[in-house]
Amino acid sequence: MLKSIPALAFAGKFLPTTNRAQVWSGAQDWAAARARRAGARLGRAALWSLATLGAAAALLVAVIDAPVAPAPEEPRLAWLDIAKPFALYDVNLPALQPLERAYEARRHVEGGGRRDRLAFGRLGETPYLRFEVYRVGAESAPHVSLHVSAARRAADIGYALARSGAVAGIESRFGLIEAADVTIERGAARQHCLAFQTAPRDGVMRLSGLSCDARGIAPSRQTLACQIDQIQLMAAGEDEAMRAVFVAADQKPGAVCGPNRLAGIDPMARAALAAQARAPRLRREDAERPAGLASAVATKQAMR
Repeated sequence: MLKSIPALAFAGKFLPTTNRAQVWSGAQDWAAARARRAGARLGRAALWSLATLGAAAALLVAVIDAPVAPAPEEPRLAWLDIAKPFALYDVNLPALQPLERAYEARRHVEGGGRRDRLAFGRLGETPYLRFEVYRVGAESAPHVSLHVSAARRAADIGYALARSGAVAGIESRFGLIEAADVTIERGAARQHCLAFQTAPRDGVMRLSGLSCDARGIAPSRQTLACQIDQIQLMAAGEDEAMRAVFVAADQKPGAVCGPNRLAGIDPMARAALAAQARAPRLRREDAERPAGLASAVATKQAMR
């Protein structure tokens, strides 16, 4: 079989004159067919390259834009809900006191750890603060990332974590706090908040939660620092380790967000103050109650 046009032309010299035109025409047809095949191969290669680049670009966009996957919650069988739990903690901020509140607690079946969860306000309608105080027991309690912690706190109220920003540190009375802007959503409802948790370290107490503004936007870091610093221990019972955490926190200045009226007061008197502040008052009692209460607290402190 002839392989090239020069070969065909050379062979044509030995053919009769009448056949030379046919040979040359066949050579041209062969060359055109070969060019078409080469062009088709190049076209397929170009299309394959474009398809590969397109797929890679789509994958990169999908990875960058992908929502944060929800983190699985701890097995509920290991934790039991405490019916009508006694409130061990409160937040000493006037802006939160009149808001709707919720309190729940769970205890680990084997390790004895306790999770107290507090919520203030209504998400999207008022300032909203929801956090968990985890008193670590003998159970296994591995540290998790802030993104996992935020997904769990959002799942507590039926939301999913849609976006999570970069983590930054905030100083507090309880040590370094990790915080990040997050977006949580449930159907068409979307809220922008700050997620936070205590930085990983050994200790008996861990904090984690969400803080949102009344307009469904993330509050300032200063606001979050004030909220965390004003978390108060109302009762410790025989838990000396937990009492020591809050005693040490009371010795630190904390965020500049108003005086801490309850600092230095023992948990029983502190609980009485908080309960009385939330109780409805009669107009006639308004002028009498503060003086009597202050006297009772001062007497209790003097007897210690």
